[in-house]
Amino acid sequence: MKKIFHNKIIIASVILVLIISLAACGGKTDEKANTDAPKTSVTANQDKDKVEDKGTDEAPVETPADKETESSQPTEKPANKPTEKPAGHTHSWKEHTVTEQVWVSNIVPVYETQRVQVGTNKVSDGDYWHCNCGAVIPMSESDDHVFAHIEADEPDNGYTQEHFHEAPVYEDKQVQVGTRDDGHYETKTRVDYYYCDCGARK
Repeated sequence: MKKIFHNKIIIASVILVLIISLAACGGKTDEKANTDAPKTSVTANQDKDKVEDKGTDEAPVETPADKETESSQPTEKPANKPTEKPAGHTHSWKEHTVTEQVWVSNIVPVYETQRVQVGTNKVSDGDYWHCNCGAVIPMSESDDHVFAHIEADEPDNGYTQEHFHEAPVYEDKQVQVGTRDDGHYETKTRVDYYYCDCGARK
């Protein structure tokens, strides 16, 4: 009976040693894995209490695999800000056209037939008596004048001369009296303004 009891004590001692060794190894692993983030005094005391209190539940040990899982999580990086300012917009001008009816003038003269003078003709007025007293009398009336001088015992001499006058000559001719517009409408396309796809106009 004593031998069985002795064996149980030995087994319990071995188990206790194994537990302490495992706890010590886990502590070293945590310390090595967390070299970049040192434990605070409170955390260190809590770990110590957990090692000493073997009757309570053991704290989960952080393994290198867990560390890798955490480090493999993508970390959000701030969006890269543009280092260069966008270049200024250069207008690409295009023609805007409009189609419309345009009057095309055709000025022509307007004529009408008129009787116009084209010259003169010399026309005879008949013979005239040129009396020495200075009177010029158509020959049809000269006799009375001559006898009057004779009765008055005055000279009745003089001379006869044919008289002429210039008579205008007329003809019917086409005379321009004005003008008229014989134009017509044509469909034409013209550029009324220029535009850019950005909305600008000129």
